Amino acid sequence: MPGPAGAPSSIQVPIRVAVVQGGVSEKTIATKAYQTTVNLSESGSEPFTIVAEDLVYPAPPGSITDTYIFYVGFDPQSLKPEHPAPAPRKKKQP
Repeated sequence: MPGPAGAPSSIQVPIRVAVVQGGVSEKTIATKAYQTTVNLSESGSEPFTIVAEDLVYPAPPGSITDTYIFYVGFDPQSLKPEHPAPAPRKKKQP
């Protein structure tokens, strides 16, 4: 972020969009992490938008529609690289 040492003109911001079914215990319907670029100025960050067109979830039946909640927020944990899959073990030759 902007500071006395200067700052880049833009930064990558991790955003998560989640659809949950509310109730006694929330149930995650769909979730996806995104990164968006936020431009910075001397006064701070500029307004930004994100459109999550590729987040797909099943249409809820009838009255359940009112229980769906959409969350949008910063998710710094999404920046961590995923653990690589372990390499397959080589079979020993007899």
